[in-house]
Amino acid sequence: NEDLKWETTTTYNAGLDFGFFNSRITGSVDVYKRKTTDLINYADISAGSNFRNQVMSNIGSLENQGIEAALTVRPIMNDNLTWEITGNFTYNKNEITELTGESAIVMTGGISAGTGNQVQAQAVGHPANSFYVYQQVYGADGRPLEGVFVDRNGDGQLTDADRYFYKSPAAPYTAGLSSRLQYKNFDFGFSLRASFDNYVYWDRQAGYSN
Repeated sequence: NEDLKWETTTTYNAGLDFGFFNSRITGSVDVYKRKTTDLINYADISAGSNFRNQVMSNIGSLENQGIEAALTVRPIMNDNLTWEITGNFTYNKNEITELTGESAIVMTGGISAGTGNQVQAQAVGHPANSFYVYQQVYGADGRPLEGVFVDRNGDGQLTDADRYFYKSPAAPYTAGLSSRLQYKNFDFGFSLRASFDNYVYWDRQAGYSN
Protein backbone atom coordinates (compact mmCIF):
# COMPACT_ATOMS: atom_id res chain seq x y z
CA ASN A 1 0.00 0.00 0.00
CA GLU A 2 1.95 3.01 -1.29
CA ASP A 3 -0.37 5.41 0.59
CA LEU A 4 0.40 3.90 4.02
CA LYS A 5 1.78 6.37 6.59
CA TRP A 6 2.59 6.46 10.30
CA GLU A 7 -0.10 6.88 12.93
CA THR A 8 -0.08 10.31 14.60
CA THR A 9 -1.02 10.88 18.24
CA THR A 10 -1.81 14.22 19.92
CA THR A 11 -2.25 14.35 23.71
CA TYR A 12 -3.65 17.07 25.97
CA ASN A 13 -3.00 16.70 29.68
CA ALA A 14 -3.68 18.68 32.85
CA GLY A 15 -2.48 17.58 36.26
CA LEU A 16 -2.23 18.49 39.91
CA ASP A 17 0.48 17.26 42.29
CA PHE A 18 0.07 17.80 46.03
CA GLY A 19 1.75 17.06 49.34
CA PHE A 20 0.84 17.57 53.00
CA PHE A 21 2.38 17.12 56.45
CA ASN A 22 6.01 17.27 55.35
CA SER A 23 5.34 14.81 52.49
CA ARG A 24 3.71 12.18 54.67
CA ILE A 25 0.78 12.39 52.23
CA THR A 26 1.48 13.02 48.54
CA GLY A 27 -0.51 12.43 45.40
CA SER A 28 -1.43 13.47 41.91
CA VAL A 29 -4.49 13.75 39.67
CA ASP A 30 -4.23 13.89 35.88
CA VAL A 31 -6.91 14.26 33.22
CA TYR A 32 -6.05 13.63 29.60
CA LYS A 33 -7.37 13.38 26.06
CA ARG A 34 -5.38 11.53 23.43
CA LYS A 35 -6.35 11.39 19.74
CA THR A 36 -4.71 9.05 17.26
CA THR A 37 -5.25 9.60 13.54
CA ASP A 38 -4.35 7.41 10.57
CA LEU A 39 -4.89 4.22 12.58
CA ILE A 40 -3.13 1.24 11.00
CA ASN A 41 -4.98 -2.04 10.51
CA TYR A 42 -5.52 -4.71 7.83
CA ALA A 43 -8.55 -3.65 5.78
CA ASP A 44 -10.50 -5.05 2.82
CA ILE A 45 -9.80 -3.63 -0.63
CA SER A 46 -11.37 -4.18 -4.04
CA ALA A 47 -10.65 -7.60 -5.54
CA GLY A 48 -7.89 -7.51 -8.14
CA SER A 49 -6.49 -4.15 -7.05
CA ASN A 50 -3.55 -5.70 -5.18
CA PHE A 51 -1.89 -9.06 -4.51
CA ARG A 52 -4.56 -9.96 -1.93
CA ASN A 53 -7.95 -8.69 -0.83
CA GLN A 54 -6.58 -7.17 2.41
CA VAL A 55 -3.65 -4.79 2.92
CA MET A 56 -2.28 -2.78 5.82
CA SER A 57 -4.07 0.59 5.63
CA ASN A 58 -4.77 3.80 7.51
CA ILE A 59 -8.36 3.21 8.55
CA GLY A 60 -9.47 6.10 10.79
CA SER A 61 -9.14 7.82 14.15
CA LEU A 62 -9.27 6.79 17.80
CA GLU A 63 -9.78 8.79 21.01
CA ASN A 64 -8.75 7.93 24.55
CA GLN A 65 -9.79 10.15 27.44
CA GLY A 66 -9.74 9.61 31.14
CA ILE A 67 -8.33 10.34 34.54
CA GLU A 68 -5.43 8.98 36.57
CA ALA A 69 -5.05 9.40 40.32
CA ALA A 70 -2.40 8.27 42.80
CA LEU A 71 -2.03 8.68 46.55
CA THR A 72 0.95 7.84 48.77
CA VAL A 73 0.82 7.72 52.56
CA ARG A 74 3.87 7.36 54.81
CA PRO A 75 2.62 6.41 58.30
CA ILE A 76 6.17 5.95 59.63
CA MET A 77 9.18 8.09 58.73
CA ASN A 78 12.31 8.12 60.91
CA ASP A 79 16.03 7.38 60.61
CA ASN A 80 15.67 3.60 60.92
CA LEU A 81 12.13 2.74 59.83
CA THR A 82 10.02 3.88 56.87
CA TRP A 83 6.65 2.58 55.79
CA GLU A 84 5.10 3.73 52.51
CA ILE A 85 1.72 2.78 51.01
CA THR A 86 0.70 3.80 47.47
CA GLY A 87 -2.59 3.36 45.66
CA ASN A 88 -3.51 4.37 42.12
CA PHE A 89 -6.60 4.31 39.93
CA THR A 90 -7.22 4.94 36.23
CA TYR A 91 -10.36 5.33 34.15
CA ASN A 92 -10.00 5.34 30.36
CA LYS A 93 -12.66 5.66 27.66
CA ASN A 94 -11.49 4.24 24.35
CA GLU A 95 -13.54 4.90 21.20
CA ILE A 96 -13.17 4.76 17.43
CA THR A 97 -14.28 8.18 16.15
CA GLU A 98 -13.74 7.83 12.41
CA LEU A 99 -13.38 5.09 9.81
CA THR A 100 -12.29 5.61 6.24
CA GLY A 101 -12.21 3.22 3.32
CA GLU A 102 -14.71 0.83 1.82
CA SER A 103 -16.30 -0.64 4.95
CA ALA A 104 -18.08 0.71 8.03
CA ILE A 105 -16.73 -2.29 9.95
CA VAL A 106 -13.09 -3.40 9.74
CA MET A 107 -12.61 -6.97 10.94
CA THR A 108 -9.59 -8.05 13.00
CA GLY A 109 -8.70 -10.56 15.73
CA GLY A 110 -8.13 -13.83 13.89
CA ILE A 111 -8.91 -17.07 15.75
CA SER A 112 -7.65 -20.63 15.32
CA ALA A 113 -11.05 -22.31 14.81
CA GLY A 114 -12.07 -22.53 11.15
CA THR A 115 -10.28 -20.74 8.33
CA GLY A 116 -10.00 -16.96 8.25
CA ASN A 117 -12.44 -16.44 11.11
CA GLN A 118 -12.22 -13.17 13.08
CA VAL A 119 -14.06 -12.19 16.26
CA GLN A 120 -13.08 -8.54 16.71
CA ALA A 121 -13.82 -5.42 14.71
CA GLN A 122 -13.27 -1.70 14.46
CA ALA A 123 -16.37 0.51 14.09
CA VAL A 124 -17.25 4.11 14.89
CA GLY A 125 -18.68 4.54 18.39
CA HIS A 126 -17.09 1.37 19.80
CA PRO A 127 -13.80 0.67 21.61
CA ALA A 128 -10.90 -0.47 19.46
CA ASN A 129 -10.80 -4.25 18.83
CA SER A 130 -14.30 -4.79 20.28
CA PHE A 131 -15.61 -8.33 20.11
CA TYR A 132 -17.99 -8.79 17.16
CA VAL A 133 -19.80 -12.06 17.77
CA TYR A 134 -23.06 -13.96 17.64
CA GLN A 135 -25.45 -13.63 20.59
CA GLN A 136 -25.54 -16.81 22.65
CA VAL A 137 -28.84 -18.50 23.53
CA TYR A 138 -29.15 -19.89 27.07
CA GLY A 139 -31.33 -22.69 28.39
CA ALA A 140 -33.67 -22.62 31.37
CA ASP A 141 -30.77 -23.77 33.59
CA GLY A 142 -28.74 -20.69 32.62
CA ARG A 143 -26.21 -22.65 30.61
CA PRO A 144 -25.37 -21.75 26.98
CA LEU A 145 -26.94 -23.97 24.31
CA GLU A 146 -24.20 -25.40 22.12
CA GLY A 147 -24.26 -23.92 18.61
CA VAL A 148 -27.52 -21.98 19.15
CA PHE A 149 -27.45 -18.24 18.54
CA VAL A 150 -29.95 -15.39 18.24
CA ASP A 151 -31.30 -14.43 14.79
CA ARG A 152 -30.98 -10.73 15.59
CA ASN A 153 -32.35 -9.39 12.30
CA GLY A 154 -35.21 -11.91 12.19
CA ASP A 155 -34.65 -13.13 8.63
CA GLY A 156 -34.84 -16.79 9.62
CA GLN A 157 -31.20 -17.59 9.04
CA LEU A 158 -27.91 -17.07 10.85
CA THR A 159 -25.48 -14.90 8.87
CA ASP A 160 -22.82 -12.27 9.50
CA ALA A 161 -25.65 -9.73 9.66
CA ASP A 162 -26.64 -11.24 13.04
CA ARG A 163 -23.31 -10.46 14.70
CA TYR A 164 -23.16 -7.63 17.22
CA PHE A 165 -20.62 -5.73 19.27
CA TYR A 166 -20.21 -7.25 22.74
CA LYS A 167 -17.61 -6.07 25.27
CA SER A 168 -13.99 -5.05 24.82
CA PRO A 169 -10.56 -6.50 25.62
CA ALA A 170 -9.41 -3.10 26.92
CA ALA A 171 -10.01 -2.47 30.62
CA PRO A 172 -11.80 0.84 31.30
CA TYR A 173 -10.72 0.64 34.95
CA THR A 174 -7.30 -0.29 36.32
CA ALA A 175 -5.93 0.03 39.83
CA GLY A 176 -2.87 -0.76 41.89
CA LEU A 177 -1.76 -1.01 45.50
CA SER A 178 1.79 -1.27 46.79
CA SER A 179 3.51 -1.14 50.14
CA ARG A 180 7.15 -0.89 51.17
CA LEU A 181 8.47 -1.30 54.72
CA GLN A 182 12.17 -0.49 55.19
CA TYR A 183 14.21 -1.05 58.35
CA LYS A 184 17.83 0.08 58.03
CA ASN A 185 19.24 -1.99 55.13
CA PHE A 186 16.33 -4.42 54.94
CA ASP A 187 13.04 -3.89 53.16
CA PHE A 188 9.85 -5.79 52.43
CA GLY A 189 7.36 -4.81 49.78
CA PHE A 190 4.54 -6.00 47.57
CA SER A 191 2.69 -4.71 44.53
CA LEU A 192 -0.85 -5.56 43.44
CA ARG A 193 -2.43 -4.75 40.09
CA ALA A 194 -6.04 -5.13 38.91
CA SER A 195 -8.12 -4.51 35.81
CA PHE A 196 -11.91 -4.40 35.68
CA ASP A 197 -14.58 -4.97 33.02
CA ASN A 198 -12.22 -6.20 30.30
CA TYR A 199 -13.01 -9.42 28.45
CA VAL A 200 -10.96 -12.22 26.83
CA TYR A 201 -11.92 -14.51 23.98
CA TRP A 202 -11.05 -18.07 25.02
CA ASP A 203 -9.62 -19.22 21.71
CA ARG A 204 -8.37 -22.61 22.93
CA GLN A 205 -11.78 -23.57 24.33
CA ALA A 206 -13.43 -22.45 21.08
CA GLY A 207 -11.00 -24.72 19.22
CA TYR A 208 -12.04 -27.69 21.36
CA SER A 209 -15.70 -27.01 20.54
CA ASN A 210 -14.87 -26.88 16.84
